[in-house]
Amino acid sequence: MAPSSRPVVRAFTRVASLTAALLLSMAPGLTADSPTKALPAVTLSTTGEALAVMHLPAELHNLPLELNLIGDLPPGIHVTYPRKLPASPTPLLPLSLRVDTPGNLLANFVMTFSVTTPQGVQHLEVPVRWPEYAQLVVQGPAEAAVLPDAPARIPLQVRNTGTGAADVTVTADSGTIESPYLRLMPGEQRTVLLVLPAALSQQTATVTFKGGLRPVTHTLRIRGHTGAGADSAYGVRLRTSLKAESGVTAGVTGSLLIDGRLSRITAVQADIERQASGFKLKSASVTHGETRLNVAESDASNPAGTVGRGAYLAHRWRPGGIVRQVEVGAAVPEQGAARVGMKADLMTATASASVTANVNSQLRDPAVSATGSTGPFSVSLFVAPERSVPWTAAATYRTEAAEVQASASGGRSSWAALDTQWKELPGRPKFGVRADFSAQSLSAVTISGTYGPASATFKQMTAGPWELAAGTSYTTKPVTGRIELKLNGNPGGPLGGVATASGQGQFGVTQWNLLGSVYLNQHGVARSSLKAQTSTPVGAGTVKMEATAATDGALDLAVKGVGYAQALGGQWTLEGGAHAVSLLTRPQLQLSAQATYASPGGWGGFVGTTLPLSGGPLHLKAGLSYSTFLPTTDKLAELLAGPDPSRRTVRVVQDLNGTLQPLANVRISACNRQFQTNERGEATVTGPTSACLATVNVNDLPAHMVMINSSAEVAPGGTVTFRAQPATVLQGQVSYTDPDTGALVSDGPSKVVRVNLTGPEARWTTVQLPGGQFEFHDLAPGQYRVFIDGQPPVDVTLPATGASVIVPTPGPRRTVLDSSAVTPSLRLIWDSVVIQASQAPRLRLRPGAPLREVTVQVGSLTRTYSAATQPQDDEWVLTLPTPQETGSVPVTVTAHFANGTTARRSTHLIVTIPSPP
Repeated sequence: MAPSSRPVVRAFTRVASLTAALLLSMAPGLTADSPTKALPAVTLSTTGEALAVMHLPAELHNLPLELNLIGDLPPGIHVTYPRKLPASPTPLLPLSLRVDTPGNLLANFVMTFSVTTPQGVQHLEVPVRWPEYAQLVVQGPAEAAVLPDAPARIPLQVRNTGTGAADVTVTADSGTIESPYLRLMPGEQRTVLLVLPAALSQQTATVTFKGGLRPVTHTLRIRGHTGAGADSAYGVRLRTSLKAESGVTAGVTGSLLIDGRLSRITAVQADIERQASGFKLKSASVTHGETRLNVAESDASNPAGTVGRGAYLAHRWRPGGIVRQVEVGAAVPEQGAARVGMKADLMTATASASVTANVNSQLRDPAVSATGSTGPFSVSLFVAPERSVPWTAAATYRTEAAEVQASASGGRSSWAALDTQWKELPGRPKFGVRADFSAQSLSAVTISGTYGPASATFKQMTAGPWELAAGTSYTTKPVTGRIELKLNGNPGGPLGGVATASGQGQFGVTQWNLLGSVYLNQHGVARSSLKAQTSTPVGAGTVKMEATAATDGALDLAVKGVGYAQALGGQWTLEGGAHAVSLLTRPQLQLSAQATYASPGGWGGFVGTTLPLSGGPLHLKAGLSYSTFLPTTDKLAELLAGPDPSRRTVRVVQDLNGTLQPLANVRISACNRQFQTNERGEATVTGPTSACLATVNVNDLPAHMVMINSSAEVAPGGTVTFRAQPATVLQGQVSYTDPDTGALVSDGPSKVVRVNLTGPEARWTTVQLPGGQFEFHDLAPGQYRVFIDGQPPVDVTLPATGASVIVPTPGPRRTVLDSSAVTPSLRLIWDSVVIQASQAPRLRLRPGAPLREVTVQVGSLTRTYSAATQPQDDEWVLTLPTPQETGSVPVTVTAHFANGTTARRSTHLIVTIPSPP
């Protein structure tokens, strides 16, 4: 083909394609397949929002565009986009997506836009994707019971219902978690064990799971072991145990623990041991009012000072004024001289001070201590002239930003120190220096410092030896640990010390601990060792392993399994294991087993054995224990302390059709303290002598019971009764209404609305319209209001038998078609869509009803035609203005029908330049 003919061919091809597109657009019922183009995906964040700018394909460049979203989006999804885009060489489509309920993740979906151009219609598809996410669901019991001498092991199931992996961290405010770190793949479920220690009273435990979109908590009620009569305000708890072992000359040993409160001001405690030589009182104390008597190894709080094991007696009173408290005390040791002393606490509006003085019964060894503070300054002083350290003193200046302390002591071995800390700097650094003196000459200097988890101390003796200690803690989730180094030496002499590194973490469900040590001497590394421990939950039990190895040939291994079972009315703990010592030198192996029993009645015991396989006798051991609570009477409490002026009574009952029944074991918060109802549904509340607020813990109510009133003021000497009753349910439906007639209609657009409930209780839920059914369960009867956002509320009276309610919301206005007002059809037929310049185009109109007037705009020219100029109604023949432009010329036809409706059509003419003769 000749090169000169190629432009003609291209022009003819373009004219042919435009002509075909125009004919297809004008022909009734004749359409071309709209092409579909996929754009890059938009990824929403887990908060449910996204903003994206899409580059449109090349075939849409330099064209004016009209966009329309086709089809419905998922409920709760909203998209904002421009309806028109001007012609541009690089058109951009901005999209903004928002989710009404962020965090409630939906399935991926595709948005389809219809794009109308002068050349036809295209479809653009924009995939919308949620990011990979982890979402945790936790299931477990609502309550659990613990025994006096055995921990409870509560299984909790956690499942990842998201689309991505979850690194889960589990914590508990009560008890401990076995395997607190775990990784869950999508759809995977694992069991986590919560180990609860023995508890004497009822409480709650909250377990928190982190690693998903949001933390998930599970709260369970713990029924503590209280025993008969334990709901009494006063009583004595006793626990006695006996133990015997083969090969032990002491025979049967045991103990008796006594812990009691006899009145609001009287308490007793004792710890008695049975040994081979007889019974021994380890410790005992009696407190009555402001007087206390202790028998113990020491009592640092006694004003007389410490004398070792002995009896300590103290009494205090509060004179008032600036003298807030005065306390006198005596200490009588088993051996040596007794001591007496006095302490006084003073306080003003700007300062406080405390002074203590004591001396022994021979008027020797006097000692005086004093502390005081005012504003940011505080000082302390201790003077004991007859002791090896006759005095110590310290002064501190403390602000929110920094703290400085200077301290010193006297005597033959004295010291002086200065410590500082900068609280607002990163790592809260500390620095300290200390000088030690011996016989009034410098003997050592110590420098220390900390920065965050790292610390270091260096001590240099004037005689030459030195010591260095440094360490730091580290955390690399889920591994934590510490590294320490201790060195010592002499100038030019041998070096000694030890370096240790420890770590703990979790691999899968296995918890592990590692401890490595390296010992140094003048020849270098003298010895190194490594100790490893693992703990793996298996079913309802645990397998524990321990290994210790050293470079000197020592190798020890231990394996232990622990299982749990319920039998004979109590909980059994079964343990078995093997222990091998010195495997590489002189191996010794022994097997062990033990069974432990605990019952709700307070009885417990154990039996165990150890069998040495390398020789030696069989070792047996057994024990028996019993715990109980002995309540004391209110008369004894009043005899010891007199009537309690703050005493008041709180009752909790359930109202079953007018019959009142007491509710036991319900916790009451009152006067900043916690109480619990007894079998009569009563709790005796004590505290301040003024009225205070009492509140019922509604979590302790039976299932499907609600409180009529859950809090009230109660004064000393008064009684307040809280009533619970069966819960009821409110059913309802959100329904569209006709905005003109107000009648309920069953259809309407699909959307999600929020239903709010206010009244004795506040709730909310979301419903899908049309339909819109909802239910609120476990409600207390009363007056409620139900409403959706932006609409008037609906008042409803909710009786004990339940109720139903209709919540109206205006629907879209319904359009009733009037055949006389319907725009008739209009067809455009060109004699030719391709004309030459200076040629007048001819257009025929075929209307579906009589026309009144037609206006045609050709490029920049406009002409109007009336019905009087047309010979017939079914076809108008129009000679249009001669276009002043060439190329593609827009044509707009506006037809006004006799019935008052209007039709508008847009098309194009192709105007060519005549070829020269």
